[in-house]
Amino acid sequence: MKRNHIDTDLGAAIKEGIILNNMTQKQLAKALHISQQTLSCYIHNQRTPNIHDLVAISQILNLDIYVLLGLKKDIPDQLDHIIFKNVMKLDHKGKKMVYDYVERLLKYSCPH
Repeated sequence: MKRNHIDTDLGAAIKEGIILNNMTQKQLAKALHISQQTLSCYIHNQRTPNIHDLVAISQILNLDIYVLLGLKKDIPDQLDHIIFKNVMKLDHKGKKMVYDYVERLLKYSCPH
């Protein structure tokens, strides 16, 4: 059976989203109220999620639904969004630590 372009990108996007969100397949399956086997089928492009699951995957993984559908290749932008979202959860001290760390990284990565 021939796979279409959307199916191929969908499994890869879900897998990448799981990694970017530091989740496990088990955690995502539980959040979606589906079995790990069903999620594995989505990731390996053996099944396509219904629209309800697709929207839920998009929301849980903080991925643009167009990225999931393979209509847009924005995984780096999604990573920026996830980093920003996680930093915003930190208290002032945590944000200051992130800022200081980024400043050190930039100093060593981008010398003037």
